[in-house]
Amino acid sequence: MALLISLRYIRCEGDYGLFFYYLGGRLLFVIATQVDDFRYGGTVKEAARFETALLQAFDFEPVTVGTLAFTGLRVVTDADPSSGALTITVNQDHYLATIDSVSVSRPRTSTHAAAVPSAELTQYRRAVGALL
Repeated sequence: MALLISLRYIRCEGDYGLFFYYLGGRLLFVIATQVDDFRYGGTVKEAARFETALLQAFDFEPVTVGTLAFTGLRVVTDADPSSGALTITVNQDHYLATIDSVSVSRPRTSTHAAAVPSAELTQYRRAVGALL
């Protein structure tokens, strides 16, 4: 984390493993961290700055470029060739589509006091576990 802060990356308040780099009000770089793994995207110049700093600080595995999935998040980096504008999109659409719905019987929906059948509880736990 000290390396990221030294590069003037801003930590996301909602997820302490997610950092952003802005310059002049423009988003230039995003990095997601998980223990000893990084997923990042941004301008070529900012990615090179990060990789140089990373190489100086640590030994690390090869870099993969392009669309990627990271802890259930899909990160897509897209650059407009004419303007150079960079778009970084993060979503879970592909992941959410794989989670099964939980069926609740009509009699159970009529009262909050109804006992939860074990099959329904298993479905619920499976769905919550998939989200985590």
